[in-house]
Amino acid sequence: MQFVQQDGVWLLVDGPDPNHRRVIATLRDEIEVLALSEFCKLTLSAPDRIPEHFPVIHKGTAYTVTPLGSPGEKLALVIRGDGHSSTVATEFAMPQAEH
Repeated sequence: MQFVQQDGVWLLVDGPDPNHRRVIATLRDEIEVLALSEFCKLTLSAPDRIPEHFPVIHKGTAYTVTPLGSPGEKLALVIRGDGHSSTVATEFAMPQAEH
């Protein structure tokens, strides 16, 4: 996966070949890129312990990110802070809790 900038937005895509890649998420600004990147890091380090909220800091401003979606549903991230509010829809499925 990689982030690529195209037509004024960032795309998280599943491969380098522009003719054969799927878009996983469209991100409108650096805050959304940072939030999704941090979510990926958290999920890779502890997939069974996704936090209800987590902070990201961009240019000295703190934002709160809230992952939404039940296990198996598509992930969305709600990002709020300092007058900023956005929602990022993705093609990721929320991880299933391990029993």
